[in-house]
Amino acid sequence: MTLQTFETKDAKYYLGLGDHTKSSAPIFEEVDFSSLDFMVFESGPFTSAEGFHKILGYDRQYSQIYERILKESKNISLYGLDRADLSNIESAVEDVFESGLAISLAIVGLNKATKKTATRRDILKGAGILFGGLCLTGIPIAVNLPKAPEINSIRTNLLPSPVLGLRDALAAKKIANYLIPKHKQEGRKLQVAIIYGAMHSGIELRLQHPSLNDATLAIYHDLLGYCSNETLNRVLEIRKEEEKISTSNYSCDLF
Repeated sequence: MTLQTFETKDAKYYLGLGDHTKSSAPIFEEVDFSSLDFMVFESGPFTSAEGFHKILGYDRQYSQIYERILKESKNISLYGLDRADLSNIESAVEDVFESGLAISLAIVGLNKATKKTATRRDILKGAGILFGGLCLTGIPIAVNLPKAPEINSIRTNLLPSPVLGLRDALAAKKIANYLIPKHKQEGRKLQVAIIYGAMHSGIELRLQHPSLNDATLAIYHDLLGYCSNETLNRVLEIRKEEEKISTSNYSCDLF
């Protein structure tokens, strides 16, 4: 179990990578919960905030952290962002011939980036898809990314495994493109805690390099057609205001 602390231009993040069979509370011992603007939890199989809220009280990984939140946080939102019905993705992606997928990605990215009526968003998304596709084909690309020596290959960051790749990208995109703007305050960086299992270290890279999110999501959603927009947009929120707890399920409208 480990705590990865890093910053982007908008936020300081505390990414706790824990063990689902043990409490993650020790990871966050030095983190001041009263200073946090919001927290993101790995929400498991739950598709409703009500179900997610129930598990926080007794789950071995989360229960002690939730006790601290109730004691130390006056007002805070807790979010579940990434989980959906992904059971059919693992086997399906294994059947995709990788080189064909890579070439298709490159073509899709090129089309998105160069179409005559392209918006700025189209161009940026297309560039990300093209970048991912070219890297998967093995075509050499000169990149100047911070911490580049720690990146063994772009391929493993795009597709560490079918489900992990999608879930990390989905969580990072919702955090960066929805939650950060929602909670943003002028003149200060947000303080954000993220609590996931140890296999999700890729969330850090994806928050620092958002183009990887679009490239990965393009593989599963745009190219292969997995996950409906309703599923991708789902947000579970547990809101603590003073002594009152409320839960809500809604769409972030990113997809």
